[in-house]
Amino acid sequence: MLFSHGVDSIGLVPLDRWRSVLARAKRKGEFIGVDERAYPRDFAAFARYHTELRRRIAVALPPPPLLTLDDVDRFVAQTDEHYEVVWE
Repeated sequence: MLFSHGVDSIGLVPLDRWRSVLARAKRKGEFIGVDERAYPRDFAAFARYHTELRRRIAVALPPPPLLTLDDVDRFVAQTDEHYEVVWE
């Protein structure tokens, strides 16, 4: 996703440069949710990105299993030297 912040400013990367990056993709490189004609004033990109990303990525991974209290106890015991964790 390109960040469309609304202005032609110093440091703004032109679309041609982004296209050259996408062209180097090993499989497929393309913009998601971007209206190339409106960039960098494409404020709707933020809404389109979410919808298009969900549509293009059909396989969703299941959520990881929930942590048990024993899992948390083990984590705290293993990391108590690195983090200030108080577990009572």
